[in-house]
Amino acid sequence: MALELAIGIAQWLLQLHPLFLVVIFLILVYLAFRVAFTIVRMLGTGLAFATFPFIANFLGIPVPITLETLFWSVVAGVLTYLAYMSISFGTRIINLVFYPFRKAFSGPQQKVVKVKEKKKKGE
Repeated sequence: MALELAIGIAQWLLQLHPLFLVVIFLILVYLAFRVAFTIVRMLGTGLAFATFPFIANFLGIPVPITLETLFWSVVAGVLTYLAYMSISFGTRIINLVFYPFRKAFSGPQQKVVKVKEKKKKGE
Protein backbone atom coordinates (compact mmCIF):
# COMPACT_ATOMS: atom_id res chain seq x y z
CA MET A 1 0.00 0.00 0.00
CA ALA A 2 2.71 2.49 0.99
CA LEU A 3 4.86 1.44 -1.95
CA GLU A 4 1.98 1.95 -4.37
CA LEU A 5 1.39 5.40 -2.90
CA ALA A 6 5.07 6.30 -3.29
CA ILE A 7 5.07 5.08 -6.89
CA GLY A 8 1.93 7.11 -7.60
CA ILE A 9 3.48 10.25 -6.14
CA ALA A 10 6.69 9.67 -8.14
CA GLN A 11 4.71 9.27 -11.39
CA TRP A 12 2.76 12.45 -10.62
CA LEU A 13 5.99 14.35 -9.94
CA LEU A 14 7.51 13.16 -13.23
CA GLN A 15 4.60 14.71 -15.12
CA LEU A 16 5.26 18.17 -13.64
CA HIS A 17 7.23 20.95 -15.27
CA PRO A 18 10.99 20.71 -14.52
CA LEU A 19 11.09 24.24 -13.07
CA PHE A 20 8.31 23.32 -10.66
CA LEU A 21 10.31 20.25 -9.60
CA VAL A 22 13.33 22.44 -8.90
CA VAL A 23 11.18 24.75 -6.76
CA ILE A 24 9.78 21.77 -4.81
CA PHE A 25 13.31 20.42 -4.33
CA LEU A 26 14.58 23.78 -3.03
CA ILE A 27 11.67 24.03 -0.60
CA LEU A 28 12.37 20.52 0.70
CA VAL A 29 16.07 21.31 1.12
CA TYR A 30 15.19 24.49 3.03
CA LEU A 31 12.81 22.56 5.30
CA ALA A 32 15.45 19.87 5.89
CA PHE A 33 17.98 22.50 6.98
CA ARG A 34 15.40 24.14 9.28
CA VAL A 35 14.59 20.78 10.91
CA ALA A 36 18.28 19.96 11.31
CA PHE A 37 18.96 23.40 12.82
CA THR A 38 16.06 22.94 15.26
CA ILE A 39 17.34 19.51 16.31
CA VAL A 40 20.84 20.91 16.90
CA ARG A 41 19.36 23.72 19.02
CA MET A 42 17.34 21.19 21.03
CA LEU A 43 20.45 19.11 21.64
CA GLY A 44 22.36 22.20 22.73
CA THR A 45 19.60 23.19 25.12
CA GLY A 46 19.43 19.64 26.49
CA LEU A 47 23.18 19.56 27.06
CA ALA A 48 23.05 22.95 28.76
CA PHE A 49 20.30 21.71 31.08
CA ALA A 50 22.30 18.52 31.76
CA THR A 51 24.86 20.66 33.58
CA PHE A 52 22.23 21.69 36.14
CA PRO A 53 23.00 18.92 38.70
CA PHE A 54 26.71 19.74 38.55
CA ILE A 55 26.13 23.47 38.99
CA ALA A 56 23.62 22.83 41.79
CA ASN A 57 26.16 20.69 43.66
CA PHE A 58 28.81 23.35 43.13
CA LEU A 59 26.47 25.93 44.68
CA GLY A 60 25.77 23.67 47.66
CA ILE A 61 22.33 22.34 46.66
CA PRO A 62 22.29 18.58 47.27
CA VAL A 63 21.21 17.13 43.92
CA PRO A 64 22.29 13.55 43.21
CA ILE A 65 24.33 13.14 40.07
CA THR A 66 22.87 10.01 38.51
CA LEU A 67 21.84 9.07 35.01
CA GLU A 68 18.22 9.57 36.01
CA THR A 69 18.72 13.18 37.15
CA LEU A 70 20.81 13.94 34.06
CA PHE A 71 18.14 12.40 31.83
CA TRP A 72 15.32 14.38 33.45
CA SER A 73 17.38 17.57 33.24
CA VAL A 74 17.85 17.00 29.50
CA VAL A 75 14.12 16.25 29.09
CA ALA A 76 13.27 19.45 31.00
CA GLY A 77 15.61 21.41 28.72
CA VAL A 78 14.13 20.00 25.52
CA LEU A 79 10.57 20.58 26.79
CA THR A 80 11.49 24.14 27.74
CA TYR A 81 12.84 24.74 24.24
CA LEU A 82 9.70 23.23 22.69
CA ALA A 83 7.52 25.48 24.86
CA TYR A 84 9.58 28.50 23.78
CA MET A 85 9.22 27.52 20.11
CA SER A 86 5.46 27.03 20.51
CA ILE A 87 4.94 30.37 22.22
CA SER A 88 7.14 32.12 19.67
CA PHE A 89 5.22 30.55 16.78
CA GLY A 90 1.90 31.46 18.40
CA THR A 91 2.85 35.10 18.86
CA ARG A 92 4.03 35.32 15.24
CA ILE A 93 0.73 33.88 14.01
CA ILE A 94 -1.28 36.23 16.24
CA ASN A 95 0.71 39.23 15.01
CA LEU A 96 0.20 38.11 11.41
CA VAL A 97 -3.56 37.66 11.87
CA PHE A 98 -4.12 40.94 13.67
CA TYR A 99 -1.77 43.06 11.53
CA PRO A 100 -4.56 44.41 9.26
CA PHE A 101 -6.62 45.41 12.30
CA ARG A 102 -3.65 47.16 13.86
CA LYS A 103 -3.14 49.16 10.68
CA ALA A 104 -6.86 49.95 10.35
CA PHE A 105 -7.43 51.08 13.94
CA SER A 106 -4.12 52.77 14.70
CA GLY A 107 -5.31 56.12 13.37
CA PRO A 108 -3.31 58.65 11.45
CA GLN A 109 0.32 58.61 12.30
CA GLN A 110 2.37 61.74 12.27
CA LYS A 111 5.64 61.66 10.44
CA VAL A 112 8.57 62.90 12.44
CA VAL A 113 10.88 65.02 10.37
CA LYS A 114 14.38 65.44 11.69
CA VAL A 115 15.92 68.76 10.93
CA LYS A 116 19.66 68.88 10.97
CA GLU A 117 21.06 72.18 11.96
CA LYS A 118 24.01 73.30 10.01
CA LYS A 119 26.87 74.22 12.22
CA LYS A 120 28.73 77.31 11.45
CA LYS A 121 32.45 77.01 11.18
CA GLY A 122 33.03 79.59 13.89
CA GLU A 123 31.09 77.78 16.63
